[in-house]
Amino acid sequence: MLKSAPKADRVRSIPVAQLKASKPPQAQTISAFDKRRPSGLIQHVVQAKKGLPVNDSSHLDKGSLAGDVIQLQASKVKNRFGEFDATTYKIWPGDENRNKVGAEIQLNWNPNRNHVAEGTYGFIQKVNRQSLGLSRVHFNEVEKTRKNSDVKIKEYHKRGHGKKVEAFEKGNVSDFFKRISIENSEQHHIDSLGESYSNKAEFRTDHPMYGAEGKKEHLELDPVPDSDRNALGRYPAHVTPTEVGKAQLYDLPAVSRYYNAEKQPLVHNVEEGNVPTYEFFGKDHFEVRVVGLSGDMKGKYLGGIQWGWINDKSGHRLLPPSIVLQNRDLPSKSFIEASKKWNEAEVAKPEDEQKKQSQWFMGGGSLIGAGAGLFTAGVAWPVIPFIAAGAYAGKKIGDYKGSKDKINTVPIPIPEPKKKKKTQ
Repeated sequence: MLKSAPKADRVRSIPVAQLKASKPPQAQTISAFDKRRPSGLIQHVVQAKKGLPVNDSSHLDKGSLAGDVIQLQASKVKNRFGEFDATTYKIWPGDENRNKVGAEIQLNWNPNRNHVAEGTYGFIQKVNRQSLGLSRVHFNEVEKTRKNSDVKIKEYHKRGHGKKVEAFEKGNVSDFFKRISIENSEQHHIDSLGESYSNKAEFRTDHPMYGAEGKKEHLELDPVPDSDRNALGRYPAHVTPTEVGKAQLYDLPAVSRYYNAEKQPLVHNVEEGNVPTYEFFGKDHFEVRVVGLSGDMKGKYLGGIQWGWINDKSGHRLLPPSIVLQNRDLPSKSFIEASKKWNEAEVAKPEDEQKKQSQWFMGGGSLIGAGAGLFTAGVAWPVIPFIAAGAYAGKKIGDYKGSKDKINTVPIPIPEPKKKKKTQ
């Protein structure tokens, strides 16, 4: 589900010079589908050994599905840097009477030890969420008697849809996600919980790595201790653990599936007294990229995959039906556009910092520039504080606080295409 130019310099992804040539292994298809769920959400991976060119594509991806991927679909796919393994990839939920529609994925990335060494890497994910409309839906009511009792219950089975699909635009997209979405798109952005899904602008993170929560100063992420794992060996939701040599991402995007006659989402599942009028048709498409977080390979991309889901008249299903390996090491054009929007955005300041700022104002003191200070206007309560001098002279303190309640995001590395040599 779920998001001003940055002050810091952007990290560029540039080919490493004078690297020893080595023949990469060929991509493979592995058909076995491992159902096990490893622990953790995201784990950094590793930095490349010297001796391997990185991001040496002559131009950026075009961003189209046909030209951006190779014909390789499986639960496990490989490129020269490592293996992507979707140990879980399925529609969620499987019950069509549940009032949710989406997908679940547990994605792991294991490096090719012949080409990468110790270091930290992680996942950045871009989502393109689209509404396809609302369709009238019809259910059959079936009365049954529970086993070993005389209690009668009603079950509802979907009979079909109406012929017309009505245009529908979901109106609960937060201001943050609107700010970071690619222009002229419904919701097409870096999939990071910078702020809450509501419009309250509650701080979640300023970091673009999927699942990285909390305030971060740089692209590098500190390890989360093993003691933070729960009894099942998993990390808490939206925590970014660090373990050299592995990367993990867990995601469960879902939206409301059924709506009432007023085109408001149903609160409960399909049941007596809660039978929907409409079904929501829509889809999510994700592009996931491995990127260097620190060391010699900081800011470099080592490939990625696509995954997603769709719900329409043909049913609720995965799209693509298995993860798809990206053809190029560099991200697509739309990924780069979304990254630039993220880099230009600001997120809500953490609550504890806002409290400190408020306490500082209440304590008085000088503000911005030599000779700046506070004075109050009016002789009766309430007394209104103003800024006496400096850049905000004449303004109420509330105005100053409002202008400083956001912080810059940690910028995403922006790759550049390989420059063509000029012919003389």
